[in-house]
Amino acid sequence: MSSELFKAMAGIDIVHVPYRGSAQAMNDVLSGQVTMLIDNAPSSVGFIQQGTLRPLAVTSTKRLPTLPEIPTMDESGLKGYSVMTWYVVFAPAKTPTAIIQRAHEEFDKALKVQEVQNRLRDAGITEIVNGTPDAAATFVQSEYQRWGNIIRALNLRAN
Repeated sequence: MSSELFKAMAGIDIVHVPYRGSAQAMNDVLSGQVTMLIDNAPSSVGFIQQGTLRPLAVTSTKRLPTLPEIPTMDESGLKGYSVMTWYVVFAPAKTPTAIIQRAHEEFDKALKVQEVQNRLRDAGITEIVNGTPDAAATFVQSEYQRWGNIIRALNLRAN
């Protein structure tokens, strides 16, 4: 999806090679079989730090704290391009509110631990947000709407 958005916004025609996961795509980029990849920071940071992968830009709206020298796509000239990986903890729909609240409190405690924050940042996580369960639901819904609009606008179809 990130690649298709990139193609559309940049007005370029490149062949998008879909993969089932980033591991094989990364292997193909590192071996020179594929010329570029838009991937999640946590799976790319190590290769970047080793010097085996050359980053051109990050897709987030802010530079990564772990790789501050890499510009954003927006800074690189692709104005308005913003794609961020996000993680949300989900539970079955009928989970009692008390259990949801308790899980939220425990995650909140864990995310305040400096060592946890350091490890997440070292993995390329640019921002740690622990909102309420309702805020998470609102965020997820907004992402569904955003990407649904992009899918319709670009007339994308599943293979």
